[in-house]
Amino acid sequence: MLVLSESSIGILGLGLIGGSIARSLRHRFPTINLIAHDVSDTNTEIALKDKTIDACDTLENVAKGVDILILALPPLNNIEIIDKLPGLVNADTVITDVSSVKSAINIALNSTPTSFKRNFVLGHPLAGSEQSGYSASSSTLFYERNVILTPNENTSTRAVGTIHRLWHSIGANVIGMSVCEHDEMLAATSHLPHLLSYTLVNVLIKKNKGNDIFRYAAGGFADFSRLASSDPALWAEIFLTNASEIEAILDAYIKQLTNYKDLLLDKNKDSLAIEFAKAKTARKYFMEKHFSSQSSPENMAVTKNYVVNPSNRIKGSLRVPGDKSISHRAIILGSIAEGITTVRDFLEGEDTLNTLAAFREMGVTILGPSRGKVVIYGVGLRGLQKPRKPLNMGNSGTAMRLMAGILSAQSFNSILMGDESLSNRP
Repeated sequence: MLVLSESSIGILGLGLIGGSIARSLRHRFPTINLIAHDVSDTNTEIALKDKTIDACDTLENVAKGVDILILALPPLNNIEIIDKLPGLVNADTVITDVSSVKSAINIALNSTPTSFKRNFVLGHPLAGSEQSGYSASSSTLFYERNVILTPNENTSTRAVGTIHRLWHSIGANVIGMSVCEHDEMLAATSHLPHLLSYTLVNVLIKKNKGNDIFRYAAGGFADFSRLASSDPALWAEIFLTNASEIEAILDAYIKQLTNYKDLLLDKNKDSLAIEFAKAKTARKYFMEKHFSSQSSPENMAVTKNYVVNPSNRIKGSLRVPGDKSISHRAIILGSIAEGITTVRDFLEGEDTLNTLAAFREMGVTILGPSRGKVVIYGVGLRGLQKPRKPLNMGNSGTAMRLMAGILSAQSFNSILMGDESLSNRP
């Protein structure tokens, strides 16, 4: 297993993301060997002066001889150099990228040798800023932020595990999904908001309202238009390389706006209020579920009452949900196995998702669940990494017992915790 603190890592591109990776790795591993390439002499000079990197060199020389190579260039630049890299990197060099569009990178990767593809792990950190360049980079940019890895059946578990540990070491939470799911999700949650921010500012400029708006604008406008301060050239590339997914979500957005316009013309206050209430309720639910302290273990116990009315007959077909006990065991066994494990009919319940999250925290890359399918890149019996925080088992006694057995045989200490009900069990 590659020891990160003793590794040589090459970074192509010292902008916001590449610079932040370099700063984060230097902070975490003071003796690590970092070599970088950037077209801006200013970026490399500053990085050398503040001792973030040990050396700078040409793209070709950086790619040669490093253990890990990180492509932190704009998407089209990454695509352009992928074809050159197989002839430059060592056979066992692990390569990853940070592009926010994965399909275009994956297409470029398909034309490379199989041995190269096995060592290439597609990745994307969900972190950033409207600022750009090395001067905006930070050693804490990725702390508690999600990083998405999108490996496929050709990617080696060694390469996936290496990149997972790299991101894990600098504070990120690693999740996995397919290339298509990534691009569809990012089109809706990142690319479209940037496009709308640029659009709003340009609409106001064309109406000669820019100065007045910015003079009297409240915080809402400043927050919404903040994304328009992002790097225009970079985002033009992102929009073009993920055009099909952005077009689809943009069509849906335009349709929704047209509906709102019709309600305005009809002066239909009640329907507008209903539409806005739906959005408010949905946002509140997702914020509480994913970002609020209310989702912490001590606040997870929820009582729900259901009323089932009798029926004379049932007609149709139904799909029996997966088994919770087997789902727990599938995640555990797949994680400590060697190779790739595919699980189908996984039960996507709170307890099983806690087990899945626990193994992600211990360095296992897991794609899904997506419609009951989970793909696990096993790290082997001794490949689990020390968790950075207590592992939450929620309300699952099964997971608590099984995990206690697995973790008791590891070389590191760990803490298992659960909700109030589980904690009170004998």
